[in-house]
Amino acid sequence: MNTIHTSIVFVSNFQWKIFQMDVKNALLNEDHMISPPSVSHKSSEVCKLQKALYGLKQAPRTWFQKFFTVIVSLGFIVSHYDFALFVRKTNARHIFLSLCIDDMIITGDDFDGIASLKTALSHRFSTKDLDVRHYFLGIEVASFSKGYILSKSNYIVDLFGVFGLLTTRLLILLLRQVFDFPHRMVLL
Repeated sequence: MNTIHTSIVFVSNFQWKIFQMDVKNALLNEDHMISPPSVSHKSSEVCKLQKALYGLKQAPRTWFQKFFTVIVSLGFIVSHYDFALFVRKTNARHIFLSLCIDDMIITGDDFDGIASLKTALSHRFSTKDLDVRHYFLGIEVASFSKGYILSKSNYIVDLFGVFGLLTTRLLILLLRQVFDFPHRMVLL
């Protein structure tokens, strides 16, 4: 999460756009499930699971390895600071891709490169292009002329909703204290 926050600060400095892509069912792909060594069967056969889903723990590692292979083949290098941050520099242009499980944040000053990256990723994986993003991993990102504002207010409101606190006086009092809201505030 620190990489995401740092990236947003960096992007804000250069006033770049933040794009998001999502890989559909990245962890449920059959490529990520390997039969136990004790089970012998032909590669064309399928095993019916009786209990726990074997391979669930290995699925993220296998997915990351597959993604890593693809992204490196597209000319990206992995950051030494964070193994989920990938960078590509071409002709004084930069593209940064930050991966969080199956969600990607893409930014940089090479807009043509970003467009071709999105196309290449959609050919390799089943992806959903969420274009310029305003909400990512519980963080609301609002842009304005001088940069970005990060907020977790939607997450907090959702959390209050889960615990049934949205209509209570306690919430109104808390909001007044924390955010210095006016006393005659009306919540919808």
